[in-house]
Amino acid sequence: MRIDVDDLYRKWSRLKEPTLTYISLKGLAQWFERETERRNIDPSTIDFEAFVDPMLSYEENKIILLEFMTGAPSEKEYEDMYKQQVALLEQQVREKYPEVIEPLEERIIELERTETTSKKRYKKIKALQLQLAETEKLLEEERAKPPEVAPIKVRVLRPFTEGILDYTVDSVIETKDLDWVLEKIKRELVERVGVEVPVEIKAPPKPLSTEEVRTLEDEFKAALMGELGRIPRDVLAEFRVTLRKVNLELYEEALRVILEKAKEIVARESLRKAFRPAAVEMPPEREMRRVPDRWDEDERKEDFMIPSRGKAPASVPDYPMSDLPFPRRPTSEEQLKLWDAFAYALQEKGINFWEFRKPFEERIWNITFKDWFMLKDRFTQLVDLIAEGEDLPPLWVWKGVPPPSLEFLWKPTIEPTEAKAQAIRHFTSVVIRNARSTGQVATLDELMVNLDQHGVSDVSYDEIKDAIMMGHESKDVYFTGISLEELTEFLGT
Repeated sequence: MRIDVDDLYRKWSRLKEPTLTYISLKGLAQWFERETERRNIDPSTIDFEAFVDPMLSYEENKIILLEFMTGAPSEKEYEDMYKQQVALLEQQVREKYPEVIEPLEERIIELERTETTSKKRYKKIKALQLQLAETEKLLEEERAKPPEVAPIKVRVLRPFTEGILDYTVDSVIETKDLDWVLEKIKRELVERVGVEVPVEIKAPPKPLSTEEVRTLEDEFKAALMGELGRIPRDVLAEFRVTLRKVNLELYEEALRVILEKAKEIVARESLRKAFRPAAVEMPPEREMRRVPDRWDEDERKEDFMIPSRGKAPASVPDYPMSDLPFPRRPTSEEQLKLWDAFAYALQEKGINFWEFRKPFEERIWNITFKDWFMLKDRFTQLVDLIAEGEDLPPLWVWKGVPPPSLEFLWKPTIEPTEAKAQAIRHFTSVVIRNARSTGQVATLDELMVNLDQHGVSDVSYDEIKDAIMMGHESKDVYFTGISLEELTEFLGT
């Protein structure tokens, strides 16, 4: 039996545009004829036109025809075919509508997770409801109980007889019958006896004895020596402050607090030692040969040239290297050029330029100049002062600022000594707060620099210590928010 492919395809086309193309239909018919011949099946027993679906693909129609060629499939084969068909459909949907399927799968996963969480919460809520019902039941039982009346004590004022009982004067009766008591009090037969409340009188706490204080100090020092191998400077002041806090406590509690303070100091000193900057090794001094004032005829200048390991010849540029407007500080590029010129100028004069690195930074790098020519003039002045061996003027003189007056800066009515103490407390507060904000350690060197820049000179360590301690004890406004531990640590630097 031959299959009329042309007639079948025309029928399909009149109804609806088929998915199965003409070429695919013709190939499917040829395959059907070959396969039925190979399997010794009569093609007329299988209605090709009825079983082939024009809206399915070639492979899908092929699967349908194979089912009728091989006989009725088993239940397992039906399940396998169903799973294959579902997988095929899912794959086609994923490829065609990925923007719909992916959010849908995520939503399904979320709903499954939410369902699990909801079940757990439902069980928890159910248990809480049962517990609440049990609590309410117990509360109702307590409310249903008759109120308990505390027994009342009365003293007999006049003798009287009630029933078979005789009540004598001054005898004390204890009863819970409030009506009976009120009736007898009304007849002035009894009076109410006050309830005796036991009062425990405690003696005021005793301060620690001298022997206990001495023992605490020994324990404090022993803890520091055991951990650090030394007793840091000024820690006894912290010990005395802590001792005043625990002076009225028991000895065991005071010992615990003192040892905790010792641990705190050990941790602080260990941290300070760990983060102490390593000493910077200065380059070895080279033996420099000074240039003679006059040259002998037999001597040549080449004999007195700068060693090759020194700085290369450099000089201050005639004009600024940056287009930034003045007044300003030198830029980073200009700073490097100025340092090379400074090092070479001192090297020519046989001077170790590394010894003057800090004065150079303070007087050249960190100064705001009016113009480039002012910078060159200051540069030449600095080199000449160093070469002549003269002392460098203070920074406020170098900047051209008139020396500040202590009396003008602080209070015009106080003594110079008190003005100096106020200056010390002011700049101590500034240095500590600046170090706190930058995460660095405040040092006495920074305080001395600030004092010197503001005309406060010849300040000793004892003056600084006395001014700071007096300011802390008097709760000076400069030390608001600064603890004694910070001040003690600052004095230790």
